Amino acid sequence: MSIMESLSCPYCNSQIGEYALKCPNCNSKLKTICKKCGKVINTNWTECPDCGDKIYYEDITPILKDSTNEENKTQIYSDFMPNVDTVFHEGKNEQARLDFYPIETKTQIYGDLPEKEFQTMPNERQKKLNIIKIAGTIFVILIIFIISSFTTTPNAENYYNKGYSLYYAGDYNRAIEKLDKALELDPKYLDAYILKGIALYDQNYYYKAIDCYNKAIEIDPNNANAWWNKGRALYRLDRKVEANECFNKAKELGYKG
Repeated sequence: MSIMESLSCPYCNSQIGEYALKCPNCNSKLKTICKKCGKVINTNWTECPDCGDKIYYEDITPILKDSTNEENKTQIYSDFMPNVDTVFHEGKNEQARLDFYPIETKTQIYGDLPEKEFQTMPNERQKKLNIIKIAGTIFVILIIFIISSFTTTPNAENYYNKGYSLYYAGDYNRAIEKLDKALELDPKYLDAYILKGIALYDQNYYYKAIDCYNKAIEIDPNNANAWWNKGRALYRLDRKVEANECFNKAKELGYKG
């Protein structure tokens, strides 16, 4: 039976066994696997004695003693503890490597952290994303509403322009149809009422013409053109007193017909 030689930990100088895999005092890992030849080597060696490959030990070191609490550090080191017989048994270097780098270690390390650490940021980020989505939806709806509010005026104006062209082409009935379309889209389209009144007047529909002029005057009481044309229609109906009142009102407002 061989006697185990007593050695010193290269990190804290405490006494350790010859085949110790980690220091019982500072928990430093003392053995690792050469990445080139797969042999078991000491962590404080600068190169592998078997293949000469440089050793870059970037795993757990005594630095963790200052930055990691004892409970988590103990769990981390215990996860890295290999099976002694497997490590030092000839022909089982691959198994030794698996023992040194267990798959569940990373899971255990993350599992030791508080659950709130993982949930807080994603939840806050999701809340912000939801707020952005809602704001974006409201913005789109607002844009659609604004566009729809302005589309009626251009359409009403298009119908008015068509009615205007038809009137001067002598097609009074079709002109009135287009003007009615314009007024459906914009009930306060003053010029459409006046032009419709003129088209009716030219067809001797004086009462209907007066109705159009009255609606125009309701929209704008200071429209000289509406007052003047109303006076013309009244004059045709032989209501000369009322007609003169309308003519005078138009002149007061600056009519120069």
